[in-house]
Amino acid sequence: MMLNMLRLIDRNGECNLEMLVRTYVEFYRQRLELGVAADREQCPYGRMEYLDDFNQLQRSLLANPFEKFERKRFLYHCKDLGNVAFSSSLWSRINSGGDLNRIRQKFFDDLLAYYEPLGGIPNESELRDLWNVPVSGQDDEQSAPELSLVVHDEVDASEQYSSCVPFFSLQAAAGAFSDGQEVEPEGWVEVGSRHRLEEGMFVAQVVGHSMEPRIPDGAYCLFKFYEGGSRSGRIVLVQHHEIADPDHGGRYTVKQYESTKRIPSDESQEAWGHEHIVFKPLNKDYADIPFEGDPEELRVIAEFLDVLDG
Repeated sequence: MMLNMLRLIDRNGECNLEMLVRTYVEFYRQRLELGVAADREQCPYGRMEYLDDFNQLQRSLLANPFEKFERKRFLYHCKDLGNVAFSSSLWSRINSGGDLNRIRQKFFDDLLAYYEPLGGIPNESELRDLWNVPVSGQDDEQSAPELSLVVHDEVDASEQYSSCVPFFSLQAAAGAFSDGQEVEPEGWVEVGSRHRLEEGMFVAQVVGHSMEPRIPDGAYCLFKFYEGGSRSGRIVLVQHHEIADPDHGGRYTVKQYESTKRIPSDESQEAWGHEHIVFKPLNKDYADIPFEGDPEELRVIAEFLDVLDG
């Protein structure tokens, strides 16, 4: 659970509970698909029908292992928002690249030891990459990106969209804006970019290696909320409940948008529409993500503009 939580948390140490449950169970699904034991024999995670029961899995996660962390006041569950988070005092102590990497490494080493008698972890390198676990001996301070941009809680109105733009987590941008909700930024960021700043632009951090070399892992990027027009061939932030992106844990993704269109003939009664939509990574080590849902429900949230140097 903790490795997935560290992957999903925003800069405030919070993450969405539903996303955490879905990424948590994916680990056990993958083990079953790889032909190794999901867990010890008496554990229900070895049964696919149990893994399909989302409500039961959420109750199980909140009872164990989350409850033991909550009792020690390391974590808490905000039921109204559907979030789980580190306590503010703990988060302020560990929120640095070096500390978080050491925590990730410790949990990952424990996971390897636990599963050694259960067939090991065949997809070890994939999980290490997914959870941003550094290779042993790697310099902690260089292995995780640090926020080097200047972030302000508030800025003068004259600086808004002239030298500063809002800072959001991708989760907040994809979730709140897709539902038509107004969301407060986590702060305002001073940016230097070849793009002329204007209203609708914002900065967010993109994690994962799928868009390298254009977007390095942990890069802070300038986006602009989508206002319509062609998006094919562009790098966009999109949201849909059927998206399964290993970099972000599902529901949204930052990828190059590619589509083929269905153009009906004069005799055809079919309407114009998208025949095939694919979200393409730039890193050839990653597979395309075909979109198989209803195109009318797909929300293009924003277009990627630039990687910021900080």
